Amino acid sequence: GKGLVVGVITDRDAAMALLDHPSRGASRLTAREAMSRDVVGCGPQDRLPAVLQVMASRHVRRLPVLDARGHLAGVLSIDDIIKAAGTRGAPTAEVVLDALRLIVSRPLVADRLE
Repeated sequence: GKGLVVGVITDRDAAMALLDHPSRGASRLTAREAMSRDVVGCGPQDRLPAVLQVMASRHVRRLPVLDARGHLAGVLSIDDIIKAAGTRGAPTAEVVLDALRLIVSRPLVADRLE
């Protein structure tokens, strides 16, 4: 009711929720059940290398961009950062690749099935 971000849901969150509730089925799960509640975002003025560090440490490819009041201003993806390559202040290709390696190093959905 106050316009604050209370969670984030991605395709991975939805897949993990289905694994956690196999008898329910996708049509009976709610966003609340699947969303990540530990919201980590960035601000509109944050530098891209710092944003990449957050993405890498949290193993996420997208971050909500939150304004000073904690309201959603947008979503920044790793694709957006790659598209910014070559612009002033953008991370080098090596920095982006290092971040991507860390982002994808978390356990995969397939690992949960074993």
